[in-house]
Amino acid sequence: MDYLEFRRYVTTSYLRSNAVPPSLVGRISNEPLVKRSKRVSDSVRYDCVNHWIEVTECSLRCGECNVGRTNTRCEKCDVGLHAKCFKKFHVV
Repeated sequence: MDYLEFRRYVTTSYLRSNAVPPSLVGRISNEPLVKRSKRVSDSVRYDCVNHWIEVTECSLRCGECNVGRTNTRCEKCDVGLHAKCFKKFHVV
């Protein structure tokens, strides 16, 4: 076995041992995605008790419009909301 054959042997052995299983390669499955549960239950969201807008240090995605980021949130629901989206989020 010459040096080139040795290098090929080592390389192919290494690639085989670290290969990704075929099930993890390819297109995304056609099976339906698992839906995440709502972040806030409707009973808490619409109860009209102790919902206060609070300024936060970090920015959060708005839970109502999902358009941009905001630095305000509902203290009770713990959901980022723009000031203009706050009322709309809590009214049926």
